[in-house]
Amino acid sequence: MIKYVNIISILMLLYACPVYDPPFGTIRITNLSSETLYVYATCSEILPKSPALKLFFSLGDSAFDETGNKITDTIYYPNYRIEADSFSMLGVWGTPEQPKLPCNKQEYINLFFILESTMRNNAWLYIVENELYKKKIRVTKQQLDSLQWEVKYIP
Repeated sequence: MIKYVNIISILMLLYACPVYDPPFGTIRITNLSSETLYVYATCSEILPKSPALKLFFSLGDSAFDETGNKITDTIYYPNYRIEADSFSMLGVWGTPEQPKLPCNKQEYINLFFILESTMRNNAWLYIVENELYKKKIRVTKQQLDSLQWEVKYIP
């Protein structure tokens, strides 16, 4: 009986311990235009159908404020949305000190820049099928290293 109590105690202790989620590497995307952009970072040569970019996210029923009340109407913009004359950080593999590209067999990543007006007025599949992105930039790991993992969008 004591054996089972010890096992259950150990399992409860392990379950209660927070999981360490180490920081990941990032690419800093600077938007030097006068328009809000959405950036799709992918190893693919074409804009993928899935996962689709979204205009905003809702916290939904699983979010609570500091007093424990449910938050049901709060929305926020994703990090791949970049305001005019601003920047955002897109997550990649690796660590902050040594970021890595998520592409297995290639040493580059493609960045697709889509105007917010395009996102607001078109369904994602329509954007993909009609290639309604403003610009596509291919960046190699060597270029990112030399640019200190910052890409500037210049219209």
